[in-house]
Amino acid sequence: MQNLDGKAKKVIIVYQLYDTTTYRDSSERIAAKGLHIRDAVNIAKSTKIGEAIENSLPLLEAAGNTAKAILGPMPRYVSGPCCADPAHTTNIKKPRYKDGLKRDLSEVVEV
Repeated sequence: MQNLDGKAKKVIIVYQLYDTTTYRDSSERIAAKGLHIRDAVNIAKSTKIGEAIENSLPLLEAAGNTAKAILGPMPRYVSGPCCADPAHTTNIKKPRYKDGLKRDLSEVVEV
């Protein structure tokens, strides 16, 4: 991978790398096709998120001293399910689901 140092003076590279690896189903599988949660929505264990961050380091380092913005996972399942399939995102209508998901996502950002 080629380093971008000195090639772009007015560039900010925006990384959105962790959405798919953050959301898991109850079996710890990542979202199918990047969006679908086959049963209950869960946040990955911190070790899995740490692995995702570790795996992305070469990509982050390739930007060299170019300005970077690293986005955390979007709260995609806070406002609605992944689709109309009743077997997907099954816990989304439970009481305190949104509060729990937001709390868990805020902990991910701290990893």
